[in-house]
Amino acid sequence: MSKKEYGELTPTERAFVYKAWEEKTVRDTTYIRDAVMNAEYNVNRKKGKKFRKLWNPVGSLTQTEKRTYEDTKKKILEIKKEKPTNWVEKIYQVNGWKFKKK
Repeated sequence: MSKKEYGELTPTERAFVYKAWEEKTVRDTTYIRDAVMNAEYNVNRKKGKKFRKLWNPVGSLTQTEKRTYEDTKKKILEIKKEKPTNWVEKIYQVNGWKFKKK
């Protein structure tokens, strides 16, 4: 965002930008704090105790969540067939990057 674009923002829009930046800062510092606390715990653990993992694995999806996920995936694929989106490729081209197709 350029200085000119920032100057054109309304006070409400600026408040939203500040709030989003504040939330990102808090989230980032929380992640750092958790990583440091976890590392300190693992360094000072008693012999024979297991390491504490920083990230715990998330449980598997319920049947309802799986069905919802599959339905959403089918709808997205149908929409893609009807109207292909090349917006990602356009972003790469504008920035002068090479787009790798899978």
